[in-house]
Amino acid sequence: MLKIVSLAPSNTEILFALGCQAETIAVTKLCDFPAGVAAKEKIGTWTGTDTAKIAALEPDIILTSYYFPKELHNYNGRGEIYHFQAKTLTDVFTSIIELGELVGKQTEAQALTDSMKTEFEKISVCSKNHEERPSVYAEEWSKPFMAGGNWVPEIISLAGGRTKFVEPGQPSKKVSDQQILVFNPEIIVAHWCGRANRSDVGSIKERKNWNHMRAVRAENVYRIDDSLLNRPGPRLVSGAQAVHAIIHYAMAKKKDTENRTAAAADAATVKDGATPTMETVKTL
Repeated sequence: MLKIVSLAPSNTEILFALGCQAETIAVTKLCDFPAGVAAKEKIGTWTGTDTAKIAALEPDIILTSYYFPKELHNYNGRGEIYHFQAKTLTDVFTSIIELGELVGKQTEAQALTDSMKTEFEKISVCSKNHEERPSVYAEEWSKPFMAGGNWVPEIISLAGGRTKFVEPGQPSKKVSDQQILVFNPEIIVAHWCGRANRSDVGSIKERKNWNHMRAVRAENVYRIDDSLLNRPGPRLVSGAQAVHAIIHYAMAKKKDTENRTAAAADAATVKDGATPTMETVKTL
């Protein structure tokens, strides 16, 4: 049986999705999904990897992703090191296929990517029914402000929104307070790196001058568990579903507000003695 050490949460999630629970002998302290990883040996984080412990485990394969631990540059223990660095959704699918081939799970990897593509397509088709594509600011970090990059702009687009600052495949980008104010997004999605579902939405609403922003005025500031948007693995589907749900809810709320405003205007007209239209009757 292969012995695999995973040095990234995304790779760990892919391994478990492919059925490599037993083969995965060690993970990082940041690997928190699925539940089975809790029982695995922990060998540090991205910024501090215990290479002595890795060597003692005598793995066959060592997997890294995006951040390559500096300690591994001088690693001379057992195990081949494989690095994955996805930047787009296509890259994510490719990484899953390549990892599947590496661990002898080609069929499972193909099934997983096919399933992900199907779910993304469902979201995309559903979003095409929206009457408009609202502007969305996805914030990956708050100090400094970082606009989510890589595959995040793709996810926002297929979920029915439009974003700015970062093109698909580009890394997350530092943006200024003024740039965001000028963009004046209709929706804000916070997915602060490493904060899980604890991005502080309240502090976003309290930022200086942000009370004039459309998203804040309309109470369209939301948070998403960062692991659903920041990890290039199977759960990006859940992240896309969450973004789509937010956009759908925000637009439904906007339409309801517009209808109420129109109904109030019609009601005022009726009170002034005008003959109500059928639409007025329906909305009153």
